[in-house]
Amino acid sequence: MVRKLIICFLAVLLPLALSAQDHLDFLGIPLDGPLKTFVKPLRKAGFKYKDKSRDDHWFTGKYYGDPAELFVATTAASGTVYLVMVNYPPKTDWPSLRNQYEYIRMRLTALYGEPTNKREVFDFPYTEEDGLRALEYGKCSWISSWALPEGVVSVSLTEDFRVRVFFTDKSGLSLASQEKQ
Repeated sequence: MVRKLIICFLAVLLPLALSAQDHLDFLGIPLDGPLKTFVKPLRKAGFKYKDKSRDDHWFTGKYYGDPAELFVATTAASGTVYLVMVNYPPKTDWPSLRNQYEYIRMRLTALYGEPTNKREVFDFPYTEEDGLRALEYGKCSWISSWALPEGVVSVSLTEDFRVRVFFTDKSGLSLASQEKQ
């Protein structure tokens, strides 16, 4: 009897566990379904609405302890969440920017393992001492990404001296492409 109960319990949980793995998540919230479903737990995590348009929405809050803006993109027709971008405020010096990038990369590595792709280089003749200037001129490329079965996560430095993190759900991106056509 106990064995049958365990088998029934596993039969119910296995499909739920497998379906939960179909989509990338952000802070444990799957990137799937309508924005309303995504926003409720996002607000519980401390994010507040900043601005919204038809297909994208901006929030403010903290991500890994630092203030950040959060951009959430939804598909054109069904309004399904498929992308989250975390945008940190710009830094005024290279060491601070690099430290923030390395901290976020370390946290994401703890979640997803070593990055699938990692590029942290300065183009000649620029070196690390040129820091922000090299970044501004496009002579510095710092990006780490994780290609996962559910989608792609990436962290990078931008030419306007920010750390930016993307969470892109694979099936949601496909749906967004279909709905555009």
